[in-house]
Amino acid sequence: MDRTNFSRERWVNDGVNVPVKLGMFSHSAESYEKGCIPGNIGQTRKVGEREFILCTSLIDLTVGIPVAGVIATNLIDAATGVKSTDLPGVGATRIHLNEASFTATTEDLYAGAYISVYGGTGLGYTYEIRSNSAFFDTDEIYVDIYDGLVSALDATSNLEILLPKETAVAIGDNDAAERIFGVCTHVVPAATDISASTIGATGYYFWAQTKGPILMNPDAVTTAGQLVMVDADVGQVINETAGYITVGQTVHIGTDGAVSTLIDLKLS
Repeated sequence: MDRTNFSRERWVNDGVNVPVKLGMFSHSAESYEKGCIPGNIGQTRKVGEREFILCTSLIDLTVGIPVAGVIATNLIDAATGVKSTDLPGVGATRIHLNEASFTATTEDLYAGAYISVYGGTGLGYTYEIRSNSAFFDTDEIYVDIYDGLVSALDATSNLEILLPKETAVAIGDNDAAERIFGVCTHVVPAATDISASTIGATGYYFWAQTKGPILMNPDAVTTAGQLVMVDADVGQVINETAGYITVGQTVHIGTDGAVSTLIDLKLS
């Protein structure tokens, strides 16, 4: 049977046992069917040895620099945000949230992200978000999830929404609270080119490389065959020591302060 461009619904209809989507970074079949770029953020492509992921930029980017999702931008903290008069029980797929941080939320802004219960009733569960409403009554939204709640939520449930790391990316360095996941392969301008309905509403869509051979910018001379990590100097890499994410292995010696270190990149 052809599994090309399969969707969760197609697998279900074919009688295949699909695991529940708890803690999974996957994107809805609806997003792919729409064919629109905002719905496909996080989509991957493989070209020979190299792999790429579709992102949106938060600031201007240059060639050969590590890019990252900024945690402060990616996290939406709803705290104890469940609406006390509309508590979702086991099996519910709609969560009514009541929190001041939702005052600027537009419809489906969080689709493809996930909502996690990090405190109170329902602690420990994560659910992928199918869609969300625009905000209403100043500070409320509805969040629809794919799989029904395993545990009921109540007024003590602490919640947060984690957006895809590929949304509103910036330049990576190991002194910041970031989720580093790729390298920029070309100049990305800072000018606004994204519709207001997408998160950040700045920058451009672009493909960041996550695997395969690529030139990067070292902070100092690198050693051939050495594992390298993102450096404290913004946008640069350095021979690995300890304490931060390894981005790959050098193929030849690089020059200090120039995009010259050929890396066998391995990021996800």
